[in-house]
Amino acid sequence: MYTTPIEHEAEYREAMVRIDTLWLSPDGSPESDELIALAERVEAYEKVHYPIPEFDPTEAAKFRREQLASA
Repeated sequence: MYTTPIEHEAEYREAMVRIDTLWLSPDGSPESDELIALAERVEAYEKVHYPIPEFDPTEAAKFRREQLASA
């Protein structure tokens, strides 16, 4: 099973392809266990390399008002 973190973009892309093939695996199967392990590794990689910025509801409202004003 997977025990090392994803360190490179190529590994990340390979993991994403593998996740696609495992997505509908039955719960409790070895494939489902592999899916969970891969998803955890991908999540850790994404937190570092593709962070999601904090959500500011005030800024979101301003942005939406600007969108509506220019439409």
